[in-house]
Amino acid sequence: VVVRFADAHPTRDVRLIEGPRQGATANFLSLVESVAPGEALAFCDQDDVWLPDRLSRGMAALAAHPAGAPLQHVTRTTICDDNLRPLAPAPLYRRLPSFRNALVQACTPGNTMLVNPAGAALMRAGARAAAEAKVISHDWWSYQLISGAGGTVVRDPAQTVLYRQHPGNVMGRNDTLAARLARLRGLGGGAYGGWLSANVRALQASATLLTPEARAVLDRFAAALAMPGPQAVSYTHLTLPTSDLV
Repeated sequence: VVVRFADAHPTRDVRLIEGPRQGATANFLSLVESVAPGEALAFCDQDDVWLPDRLSRGMAALAAHPAGAPLQHVTRTTICDDNLRPLAPAPLYRRLPSFRNALVQACTPGNTMLVNPAGAALMRAGARAAAEAKVISHDWWSYQLISGAGGTVVRDPAQTVLYRQHPGNVMGRNDTLAARLARLRGLGGGAYGGWLSANVRALQASATLLTPEARAVLDRFAAALAMPGPQAVSYTHLTLPTSDLV
């Protein structure tokens, strides 16, 4: 499909890049490293559909932001079935984005994301560490890195992507009872703790990219993860204000 598209549009820069073949997150992180200086970055999942204003809304946000400061713009999706029939809008997150929130919640959908050149350069600098730490989600990691580096994260409530649900989804929707129960099982079974630990390893390896305040928060959060369960929960609530926890 890519080759046919490139042949049909010879004036466009279309490249077919061999990925690491280690899952979606590893593929996306490898592509981050290929973004050229001065280029913005938008992730694209092959099973979703972009609506006409998907990029223009993000570009408007980038144009209103200082060029040298990292910016991540995300919108919402419309959850659809495998035939693209709308099922429901994705959740509208009302909590203000922050590094503290990013440590515990993945709420910046990669398939709606647009990052300005300064943010893309920041992600290039940290992508190798994220891959080596085997983070579970490239979009969660990018939220953590950009907010931790003092960048701006904009949550636009508009729905700009049709998010197709089918049996082959890597992650899938998270707003149904079944999805929430699955996530609770992951929390109780230790999967969530493993994801947090991988994220912390990636951020610690890129600590020079973070602000001093974010590094201090990260150190306290890493210490909490090393504690026994009840003690860790108590310490985390002291470390991260309740408004940042989910």
